[in-house]
Amino acid sequence: MGLRSSTRLAYKGTRLNRGSLGSLLIAYFAFITIGLPDGALNIAWTYIHPTFNVTFDALGVLLLFVVIGRMSITFAAGRLIAVLGIRGVLIIGASLLALGALGMATAPAWEILLLAVLATWLGSGALDAALNTFVSANYSMGRLNWLHAAYGIGTTVGPALMTVLITQMALEWRWGYALMVVPGITAVALFALTPNGWRMDSAETIGTARKDTAGFRETLRSPIIWLGLLLFFVYGGAEIGTGQLANPLLMEGRGVDQETAGFWISAYWGMFTIGRMIMGVAADRLPVRTLLRVSMIGSIIGALLLWLSPAVEGALVGLALTGFSFAPLFAALTAETPRRVGARLATNAIGFQIGMAGLGGAVVPGVAAFVTERTDANAIAPLIFLTVLAVLIVYEIMMRYQLRTRRVLPAPAGD
Repeated sequence: MGLRSSTRLAYKGTRLNRGSLGSLLIAYFAFITIGLPDGALNIAWTYIHPTFNVTFDALGVLLLFVVIGRMSITFAAGRLIAVLGIRGVLIIGASLLALGALGMATAPAWEILLLAVLATWLGSGALDAALNTFVSANYSMGRLNWLHAAYGIGTTVGPALMTVLITQMALEWRWGYALMVVPGITAVALFALTPNGWRMDSAETIGTARKDTAGFRETLRSPIIWLGLLLFFVYGGAEIGTGQLANPLLMEGRGVDQETAGFWISAYWGMFTIGRMIMGVAADRLPVRTLLRVSMIGSIIGALLLWLSPAVEGALVGLALTGFSFAPLFAALTAETPRRVGARLATNAIGFQIGMAGLGGAVVPGVAAFVTERTDANAIAPLIFLTVLAVLIVYEIMMRYQLRTRRVLPAPAGD
């Protein structure tokens, strides 16, 4: 079963859990592994850039390599899965992630670090695309939300690990990435040792689904596709940018020490994770559009508190609220894609959307770092707010376009 059909099943919220529990648990572990380097970078960059004698706004360059890695693999995900199979892509992805983490831990120069970053996020993108395809094809939307909650566990542990290593153990940031090699290698072993656990539905194979899938040009001729890409771009910028930029905002803008800042960045990702766990239970029972709008409004309130609260405590609560509100957005927007664009365009649309979310997650922090280098860290907060606000604005524009053109497929029960 291809990505086209997998997203259709995820959207319908089917309760048929046809995959094994063992494969699902391995998928969750691998998504935790994906989240570790994403979360750790939030803290590590404060110490990485002086190590290589580059300015703070060089973060934009590093994140460009993150995006190149993620986008190059996610845009080609459908073809790679068709050729190599789910398990082949998973083994390659986990191997690249482990190799990249080792490279980041040992890089002697800035240029080598960038190559290691490229390898890490190539692996991350491969795991992301393949596991989303597999889980959405074989499990319910609730299980898909649990998969993304596992990513949140990784992004929560990552900054906490880096903070403990730096502040409590007086170790260099490199040790954090060295430790990440272990789960990467473990994931490779788990995928290699479970050859029968990663099969898709034999009644509708990836190769068959590709015949009914639009080409890239046909996909990109649709205006609704471009609105979806813009939505994922600003959402990726909001989610990743908030986590990535919170450390300099809290330390330099609000005078918070590293240990406290690290705790609250972990709280941001922790609330994000708790929200996804709740969605893992409730997602199949809630109207999708209501869920999306409530979450977007909650994130706007959180971003306002982070920006305008006169007390540091209020800003910290705002950071946690923003993380909690972001929790269901990615999975729900992805699951809604087939109805929004149609089954024929859904395969490419989802791959493009994942790539655009990664691009937004690089561009927004990069722009904010550029502005911060030339003003001060307090400029980060209004930039985060504007990006979060843009998510709701673009979503509402897209909904109105759908109503105007009547390009809406039947809603699932309960919506």
